[in-house]
Amino acid sequence: MKFFASCLICIFLSACSSKNIERHQINSWEADIGYSQIVKHGNLFYFSGVTCGGATDADALPMCYQALDELLKKMNLSRDKIIQETIYARNIENLKKQIPMRKQWYGEHFPAATWVQVDRLYDESHRFEIELIVSE
Repeated sequence: MKFFASCLICIFLSACSSKNIERHQINSWEADIGYSQIVKHGNLFYFSGVTCGGATDADALPMCYQALDELLKKMNLSRDKIIQETIYARNIENLKKQIPMRKQWYGEHFPAATWVQVDRLYDESHRFEIELIVSE
């Protein structure tokens, strides 16, 4: 039994080795901060949070989704392959008011989603930050 468990652990560790991980730094300043905008492991892409600001939340959220569209395009991915979305919002009630715009962006392919209100984001002017997990 111990041998079998050891074999399973080895197989799992091999599957998760860094050889199977691709890191994509999109912006020059990512190295300064210490992260990659997109990391691919197997057939999954992990998008670091995309932030957006604007005069109002109604102005800001479409900017986040436009930036995500550009990143999806760079990786030859489409919205219907988004599995998970996490939104960090400075004001969750204002995010709720943007549901129609968000639903229009996703069309019929809604991902699993988590929305969290936070006191602040990386820059004080940011209103939202959106992370994605996308399948190839």
